[in-house]
Order: sequence, then C-alpha cells, then structure tokens
Amino acid sequence: MPSGEPEGTTRAEAEYITVLAPATATLERRRSIFHGDIAPVESEDEAWAFLESIKTKYEGARHYVYAWVTGRRAGYVTSRYSDAGEPRGTAGQPVLNVLSKNEITDAIIVVTRFFGGILLGRGGLTRAYSAAAAAALQAAEPVIMLPHTLLNVLLPYSWLEKLNYQIEQTVWQLQETIYGSDVTLKIQVPSAEAEQALCLIEEWTNGQAISELTEITKYLPIPLAKVGRELELDNESEENYE
Repeated sequence: MPSGEPEGTTRAEAEYITVLAPATATLERRRSIFHGDIAPVESEDEAWAFLESIKTKYEGARHYVYAWVTGRRAGYVTSRYSDAGEPRGTAGQPVLNVLSKNEITDAIIVVTRFFGGILLGRGGLTRAYSAAAAAALQAAEPVIMLPHTLLNVLLPYSWLEKLNYQIEQTVWQLQETIYGSDVTLKIQVPSAEAEQALCLIEEWTNGQAISELTEITKYLPIPLAKVGRELELDNESEENYE
C-alpha cells in the first residue's frame, strides 16, 4: 500500500464535523490549474481508493497532493498527507491544515496540479494548495454531526400548529407526524438538549403535551450556520503570489 506522512492519532469526540458528499473546485494560478476534490471517507482504505480515482479522473497531471482525516466512527481519528513531489511543506501540510483548523474528520481532499510552466515559489505554492483545498471544502458545505435522541410527543390537535412553529425555530428535526384521536410527533433532538426539550415542550403547550424520550440515538447532520459555526478560510489574492 502507498505510504504518506502520518500526522497522528487522537480519540474521537462525541460530535464531529464532516462532509456528506463529494465536491470539486478549480483555481488557476499563473497558468497552473489546481483541482480541489473533497469526499467523505470513513477509513484509510476508502481514502486510498478515492485518491486512485482522482488519478484516473485527472490522468497526466504532475502532482496529486492529498490530505485526509479518517476513523472517527471507528473510535479514533488518524490523519495523513503527502506533498506528492512538491517541495516539502508547500502542499500536503497546507491542505491538511484546511481540514484540521476546521475540525473536519472522515474526509479527504486531493488537490491535483497541472503545471503551467511558471514557477510559483514556495509561498505561492503554499497559498495555491491551501486556496484550492479551502474552495473544495466550501463547495462541499460541511455539516456538524450531532448525536440525536428520538422524542415522542402526544398532544391535542389545538396545539399542533404552535408546536410545529416552535420546532421550526430550533435545530430539532420532525421525523414523523401520526394522526389519531390526538396527534403524535416523533422528533429528533440533539442528545445534549434532550432533557431541556421536555421542559420546553411542556412550556410551549401549557402542559397539554405528553412527552417521553426513547433510547434510540443516531447521528444527524446539522448545517454549521444553524449552530453558529463558520468555516475558517484564509483570504488570498493573485497579488500574493511570488
């Protein structure tokens, strides 16, 4: 199996940020074309496979710089990167930094460079690879994966409209509405807010709802903006290039 530069291993946290689908961004810097491709991966085997697919997609390129962070769902996080023939420290590490500073896990970024004949210098290379990686990450619209607990709520129809309105103001996710003599809502709430959710529903319905938490827990994606998180992306311009 190919080798890269291992960056370390850490125990995973309860929540994490990742991408849900592949995305691509392309930049041009002094005639060199940089294709940034990002994809979700859960293991190093998946990461190697994605890298090989990129080499096929962009056959004939000079450099296939990569960085990934994997293993979150397995219980540990491992990162790896490679400069892929570029001067040491100018490519793989800047791409990895884009993942690391945004706390992205279970994802890979590959930046493919088609050389345009003009040297960029060490600083120019670093900025170009970082910019291409950041553009790919931004295009992927990463999400925070939060553990959610299923909440069952039984309430009179007269309170349904108000409760639905309140739910829309939160990050809770209404999973199902069941109509009977009363109405039952199945709601996914972040596990850390589960007990508070019971109190809020009682308040919003003036005590008319019967709520109970289940033991069913699963991870669900939440847009970063909904939890007040923003990506950390460096600003750079053509004038910065050496």
